[in-house]
Amino acid sequence: MRFYKKLYISPSLKKTRGKIVWKLRTGRPQPTIYIIALAKNRDLLEIYHSGILKQKYYKKRKNTPFIVGIAEGYSGAVDLVMDMIQDVYCATGEYDVKDRDNAYSYAGPALEQILAENPEIEVVIDLHRDGVADTTHLVSEVNGKQTAQIMFFNGLSRTTSNGDIAYLANPFLADNLAFSFQLKLAAEEYYPGFARANYLKGYRYNLHYRPKSLLVEVGAQTNTLEEAMNAMEPLADILHKVLSE
Repeated sequence: MRFYKKLYISPSLKKTRGKIVWKLRTGRPQPTIYIIALAKNRDLLEIYHSGILKQKYYKKRKNTPFIVGIAEGYSGAVDLVMDMIQDVYCATGEYDVKDRDNAYSYAGPALEQILAENPEIEVVIDLHRDGVADTTHLVSEVNGKQTAQIMFFNGLSRTTSNGDIAYLANPFLADNLAFSFQLKLAAEEYYPGFARANYLKGYRYNLHYRPKSLLVEVGAQTNTLEEAMNAMEPLADILHKVLSE
């Protein structure tokens, strides 16, 4: 069993790290422990319960996982993965400050550079907040927490008045629609009331770079930061469920 030198670990487990690693190596049961490992032959991460390591498959040297994180509970593992992503890569930019109408044109070159440098990226997520009336509060209760509702937003590269917009062609339009629809179905199954109705609109919104490009509206200007942050766990969970199918 191999461990990353700079192993990520949930804050609640840091004091017992050595004992947990020893139990993983010796096959001792740890009901609440989840591990995060590199997927074989893929630049992806896998989350699974520590008990799976007791299977004969993982006893063979060639199948030994490379563990990069140890977490308490599944939600803790999701949080840890978010920390890893933040540490590995963070791109920031102010694309709508001067001219909101051209924000996607400004963001496009930066996104193209990122994808050119990292061609293995399969999922591109553009995270927004909606703009609503000041009397509207987009909130639901998820796991006992006040949580901002989300909305999956799709561009159709066409308008009712003008039809298809040739200069905004999207070869992945059907894939984008299917992806957001699958996520909406998963949200309804596991977190009823969390996701608003999918929104369809003309234009392209930079969704043409990958089949699994996604634009998500998280709450609105009337939501608190805490409500928006609370939405990340169920959003990450339904993404995991859909992408794991």
